[in-house]
Amino acid sequence: SDSTSSKISASTPSSTSTSTSSSSTITSPMMVDEADDNSSLLVINPEEEEGRRDYSHLKVYTIDSPTTVEVDDGVSIEYREDGSEWVIVHIADATRYFTPHSVLDTIVRNRVTTLYLPEKVNPMFPRKIATEKMSLLPATKTYTLSFAARLGVSGQILEFEIFPAIIKNTIRTNYEEVEECLDSFSSSTISPLPRLYELSLKRKAYRESKGALILDFPKPTVSVDDEGETINIDFDLQSKSKANTLVSEMMIVAGEVAAIYASRHNIPIPFRQQEPPLLEEDDFTFIKTLPPVLREYALMLHMSPASNQHLPLRHYAMGIDKYVRTTSPIRRYSDIVAHFQIKAHLRGKTLPFSVADVQNICSLSNQLESDAKFLQRESEKMWLIKAMEKEPNKKYDAVVLRVQPLLKQSDSSSQLTTNADIMLLDCGARGKLTLTNSSSVQQGQIILVKPTEFGRMNIDYELVNNSSP
Repeated sequence: SDSTSSKISASTPSSTSTSTSSSSTITSPMMVDEADDNSSLLVINPEEEEGRRDYSHLKVYTIDSPTTVEVDDGVSIEYREDGSEWVIVHIADATRYFTPHSVLDTIVRNRVTTLYLPEKVNPMFPRKIATEKMSLLPATKTYTLSFAARLGVSGQILEFEIFPAIIKNTIRTNYEEVEECLDSFSSSTISPLPRLYELSLKRKAYRESKGALILDFPKPTVSVDDEGETINIDFDLQSKSKANTLVSEMMIVAGEVAAIYASRHNIPIPFRQQEPPLLEEDDFTFIKTLPPVLREYALMLHMSPASNQHLPLRHYAMGIDKYVRTTSPIRRYSDIVAHFQIKAHLRGKTLPFSVADVQNICSLSNQLESDAKFLQRESEKMWLIKAMEKEPNKKYDAVVLRVQPLLKQSDSSSQLTTNADIMLLDCGARGKLTLTNSSSVQQGQIILVKPTEFGRMNIDYELVNNSSP
């Protein structure tokens, strides 16, 4: 079939993680004791208590996985006295707790991002500060930088506001619970969410009308227990859930609002941009006709990576002219810079970061975020291979993502071989299959394969037999 959802568990011998050495300066991330509350690093400017809107009465819904401990964002709807409807994205106001160029600012700037590995999470902020001070906790007075928008019938932003706020009526839920609510429309405890989902669909359609590419290529989620003995692999080939769509579209609203505001007021900020795919028009048209998994894989191969830039440039995949990541300040330093800059402008203060500062921060974050993603991918690949090694003779259904004929020549002969990119349907592992003259496969075909050799970071496969395309 074209879609599947499964969970795989396997045991593997305990492993010892390695750590990277670090210079022994006050700015070194290794100088922070994660077991300590690190409260001495907090510096709260008195101005942070001024001019905040009190939204203690408004229900705010945080939607995360059950294991999330860094809760950055929540969503709500406000109906105002004039009858207008506003969506509000409330973002944890991490910058309330320290000042630009302080010790804590230097620490998180060096870390740049939270690093998520299957065996461990390395937080950008000291753990207790992130989870107990900054996060949006249920039924607790917390501080936010909030992005509000009034949307048009087509999903466009008609009006927007940005303001520091206080929230308290926070309800924690997760993607599965929200999905059930959106399917049944029966839960009174999260009743505003169906309306937010309706608005998210309008936003999605609006972005698609502007050229957005809704990319959701399936990939496995790998986690490992504390002892490193049990590996869990969650994989779902189905398209993005309703709950995921709701959250992602509302976060994009907040990012577009921030970008419009910063661009309008000439605020140097880490804008997010992406170039169009490196494709001829005919090739692009053909790729759009492919089935979803094949289409998204083909586009992934040709898409330019998104990056942070100090100027507002179009984000091609999102289909919007300007965008700023603002919704994860506990996990990304570029979001921290955006918050500091916007809040200073809202208060009529001097911007803490110059154009040159932002350029340097963009360059640093681009490199270190790329490094973090690479480490995450490689770690996930390693643990996935370890899980599969426990069943070395298992056969797997796989979909052929791409076929590349190759002609291998030697002094005495030449041989036509085929390299095929494949993805296993029950765990999402990707790999290559090499075929000789006697065998052939087609793009999109479902085939049966068996691992032949397990390397440290890759697996060789052989074709068992052919199934129908």
